Amino acid sequence: MLSSSDAVVEQLRAAVDAALVEMLTGQGAALRHAQPHVHRAVAALARGADQLVTDDAATAVRAAAQAVQAGQPEQARALLVTARGRLARPESRYIGEPAGTGPEPGS
Repeated sequence: MLSSSDAVVEQLRAAVDAALVEMLTGQGAALRHAQPHVHRAVAALARGADQLVTDDAATAVRAAAQAVQAGQPEQARALLVTARGRLARPESRYIGEPAGTGPEPGS
């Protein structure tokens, strides 16, 4: 069973994947079809996924959402590819405290 933090990250990844599939396979309505998935991804960030994935992954998701909203399909597609790649990296998840936020050595 997934923890709640694992579940929200998986929801984020699934939403980005679905949006990317729409952008890659959709014809003229790709942006319209991708938009609900991008909204789900941004909602997952708002539910705490932004604290569980690296900043560059969260930034890529938000930038993709802005491109979809602005009606920029090429930009949205490129940013979704970037977001997917960043979310797929093994180091994309924070485990414990992000680097530099823990107690000082010897304290």
